[in-house]
Amino acid sequence: YPNARDVEWDKEGAYWVVSFETGRRPNDVDHEAWYDASGHWVMTKTEIALTSVPQKVKDYLAADPTYGKASFEDLDAEFIEKPSGNFYRFDLILDGREVEVDVTESGEVTPAKYGF
Repeated sequence: YPNARDVEWDKEGAYWVVSFETGRRPNDVDHEAWYDASGHWVMTKTEIALTSVPQKVKDYLAADPTYGKASFEDLDAEFIEKPSGNFYRFDLILDGREVEVDVTESGEVTPAKYGF
């Protein structure tokens, strides 16, 4: 990310997290890159607009029997890249409660998984 700005490092438990922005205001994009104590990359999270999520991913979510009727909590999602694969994370409202759901580009829809 050669054009990164507002770069900040923080420690989150056992991980080092670098937060930064790319793009031009007001359309800047927030990112977080996570590393373990040995400096190995763990994941990158990029905040994206719902309109930037591929339609097939939104279709997978809409067709899911559990989460398909939920509404979006906001107009953003996260694109998460990990060594094990990439997915999109959505904040939803389901039966009056807030839930986070992960959807892969191949159509797997699951509750958000945390931990590495």
